[in-house]
Amino acid sequence: MNPAINGLKYLLSNKKSLVYSTFDLKGYTRAAANLQAAGIPFRTASYSSPRETGAAYSDLTVQFKVYVKKEHQSEAQKVIHQR
Repeated sequence: MNPAINGLKYLLSNKKSLVYSTFDLKGYTRAAANLQAAGIPFRTASYSSPRETGAAYSDLTVQFKVYVKKEHQSEAQKVIHQR
């Protein structure tokens, strides 16, 4: 089986919880930095939407999703949204 599909299935398994999703690179970077500073392990999945030929560039073409272990979910959500 394709390693990418295996990875995606692992990320979406019941061992992980989605704690943050954004199309904004700055928001993702801030969330990841906050999690890292707090010592909370996380994984990221990014999904890219294909642009139509000739379409103007948009930051809304890549979605970032941040997953943590279920036992870290509550703390991760607090840490992500602190300034």
